[in-house]
Amino acid sequence: MRDMRAAIGKELKEEFNELKQCVAFFSTQFDAMATQCSEIEKENTALKKENAVLFTECNSLKQVVTAHEQRMTDLEQYSRIRNVEVKGIAQVANEKLPDILKKLGEVVSENISEDDIDACHRVPRRDGGCANIVVQFSSRTKRDTFIEKGRKKRVCTTDLGFPESSSVYINEHLCPTLKKL
Repeated sequence: MRDMRAAIGKELKEEFNELKQCVAFFSTQFDAMATQCSEIEKENTALKKENAVLFTECNSLKQVVTAHEQRMTDLEQYSRIRNVEVKGIAQVANEKLPDILKKLGEVVSENISEDDIDACHRVPRRDGGCANIVVQFSSRTKRDTFIEKGRKKRVCTTDLGFPESSSVYINEHLCPTLKKL
């Protein structure tokens, strides 16, 4: 019986030592995971702060971009302050745009001389339709008067001597951003 007791005691001692080693191993692993978890929490906190700073900076930059876009639109439109866009006049070979504009001026009762025109040309449309005429007047007042009179009088291409009748529209020359609106 003593032998049995000794054998059982020895076996229990071995199992107890194994259990102690397992507990020590798990304790070490737990401590390592706790340390790692603490480091991850610190890193997460730092990343949250950095994210908040970047979010604020991003919003600030969005406002700057929006302000610059608005300023760009304003400048683009201001560069067209003396311009008129005429739509609906079919393009013909060897046409003389200043002569067409003078005739259009007669139709709307606004005399237009060559001195009133700084530049005029056709601008192709994206949809492939009839290219519009863009006119830059020498003064804003002349442009405004021409637009006002052109809107009051409904002009047709037959008024200008063209065989087919279609409406002619006289408008401000808008920048692409404002045209989309």
